[in-house]
Amino acid sequence: MRRATRTRRAERPPAGAEAGFTLVELLVVLLILGVVSAVTLPDLASLRQPPARRAAGALADVYRTAREAAAERGVTTTVAVRLDRGAFALYDGPAAPGIEPVRRGTLLERGSPVRISGPGGWAFAVFSPSGPARAPELRFRGEGAPYLLRVDEWTGAITIARP
Repeated sequence: MRRATRTRRAERPPAGAEAGFTLVELLVVLLILGVVSAVTLPDLASLRQPPARRAAGALADVYRTAREAAAERGVTTTVAVRLDRGAFALYDGPAAPGIEPVRRGTLLERGSPVRISGPGGWAFAVFSPSGPARAPELRFRGEGAPYLLRVDEWTGAITIARP
């Protein structure tokens, strides 16, 4: 016994109808573009900043990390900055010979025209768990206007300003 099978024909769009995207597909694409631009645009904006401002911002981020670590762990943290090289080290506790830093890094890009100045060849920023801080004012000079990095000694607030 044989069964009769029917072949199904593919449905065609009505005459005059054009292929296109649905509203849902367009909204999904717009959503993806919005997410990608929200993630990448802040990074692109920082590239337009002068190198001195970027270096000051990088050190301000290190200072904020030290300040948060002091508050969270309940220990004094120290950031040691070698001004002539733009190198820093972050310590739990005082910066002393024989103590390994928690984090090391550099603030200046290779060949950067930025110079960091402050009192002496080293700058030490000390953040206490209760909020107060001790840090010298640092000046970042490069092409364009200089920037000052300041730490409020009572609150530990970190600011970058033009002189």
